[in-house]
Amino acid sequence: MDEKGTLFACGLGNSGQLGLGSFESRLLPQRVSMGDPVAQVQCGIDHTLVLTTQGQVFCCGSNATGQLGFEGGDTAQMVFVSELNFNRIVKIRAGQYSAAMTEEG
Repeated sequence: MDEKGTLFACGLGNSGQLGLGSFESRLLPQRVSMGDPVAQVQCGIDHTLVLTTQGQVFCCGSNATGQLGFEGGDTAQMVFVSELNFNRIVKIRAGQYSAAMTEEG
């Protein structure tokens, strides 16, 4: 991520975790298409969470255990997590899980 909130990704992409629209790995950084500037990025086990400056959460990668927050399979596209749209999200975390914190804590 650069100072303007532009997101770049590279590395292993077999689960779609790079958010570049394919399940291919990339040796060099590639720009990830996002509508708003990025405030925070968290990389989990084969998945990625992105928090925009507008407080919206997007995700991509493996959804083997529901870590993307929606029903369905793996995705190589950044997907808006509409289930978190009830309040402004200010912090995200990822590992073998995904978590989000609202303004209220």
